[in-house]
Amino acid sequence: MRRSDRVALICLGAGVVLILGAIQVIGMLDAPPRTPGDLCPSSPSGDVGDHRAKAAPYEGAGPHPIVAAGPAWQERWSGLPATWGPPREDASLVQLVACVYSHVTSTATKTCTYGLHDRPGKTIRLTQLATVYTVEVYQAGSAAKVASLRVPGASLCQYTQNVPTGKDGRPTATTVAQFLSAQDLVKALRPYVEGTANG
Repeated sequence: MRRSDRVALICLGAGVVLILGAIQVIGMLDAPPRTPGDLCPSSPSGDVGDHRAKAAPYEGAGPHPIVAAGPAWQERWSGLPATWGPPREDASLVQLVACVYSHVTSTATKTCTYGLHDRPGKTIRLTQLATVYTVEVYQAGSAAKVASLRVPGASLCQYTQNVPTGKDGRPTATTVAQFLSAQDLVKALRPYVEGTANG
């Protein structure tokens, strides 16, 4: 290979690298801002995400603003005490993230009866299965794990339940998982939110 061909090939390679790098930087600039809840892995044993969120340090006396997120809890402050959320729901003031996951067992606990909204007077009976919720608590700023908690599902039948239906419109589900009550989640998180942060 001639020297001029090698120089041209090296220049072409460097140009491709510069273009790809610029595309990646532009993509990062265009990416939507992340929230503390993006820190939650898809499973309790997964790696903590690169959430790129600005967050307040977890230190001093409580309350420590927290957000609950994860596959088993839609990211929100609702259901948690108002004093636990950051002022003005400003995500940069969040200190803790509670990542919530569910494990549905095969153990039947009771039968729950639900009315069908599109068929007045008709009901469906679903077998409730015991469910255990894993709550991983992380520092929002450093992603350091603060606690790993297990919370049993509520034994009550949930007030409403979304049930998948087949092509004929009939419900296809026969079981329902126990739900995680906000009251039980609050009880499990209280020492970390309202207590003094352990340095």
